This record gives sequence, C-alpha cells and structure tokens, in this order.
Amino acid sequence: MDGLSLRTPLVVALSILLCPAPLASAKTCKEDPVEVNHCAVQVRGQPPVQDVAIGKWRNEVRDLYGPEWSSWENAGGRIRCREVGAEICCNVAAVPCKP
Repeated sequence: MDGLSLRTPLVVALSILLCPAPLASAKTCKEDPVEVNHCAVQVRGQPPVQDVAIGKWRNEVRDLYGPEWSSWENAGGRIRCREVGAEICCNVAAVPCKP
C-alpha cells in the first residue's frame, strides 16, 4: 500500500470529527397548535385575507409565548380558506416553534 491509500481513511475520519453535520431538527416547538379564524371581504389594494389571518396568528402567538415563537415559517402550519357569501374566511393553525 502506498502512503496515499493509508491517509485517505484518516482524512475521512478527521473530517467527520472536525465538521459535524448540523442537527436535523434543532428547533423547539410547543405541544398544542394555535388556531385563528379571520373573515373579510377581499378589497383590491388590501393584503390578501389569508395574509391577514397569518398576521393575526403571529400576533396571537407573540402575545401567548413571546416574539421568538411567532415565526409562521418555523411553524409549518396550514391555511384553509373558503368563500362564505361575499367574504373569504380563512382558518390558520400551526404549532409555534422557535429556532
């Protein structure tokens, strides 16, 4: 065996030890989801009803747990919207998580 083939396993072992992979799930989550309903008539020039519902979810979570928990992106929630007469009603639900 030459010196190169002996060094390869050592280089691989050192790279694993010195460059650990990030944790797959480093975020911390609450146990129960927070759910918010919002109904409104969609008006041109105003934010979409579902965006307003997500904003209300963020505000609710911030009030309950603090700003570090209020990221919709970390929560990975669901949005369900439907038309009710002239209004659009959106239900958003997600488990608050912080990175």
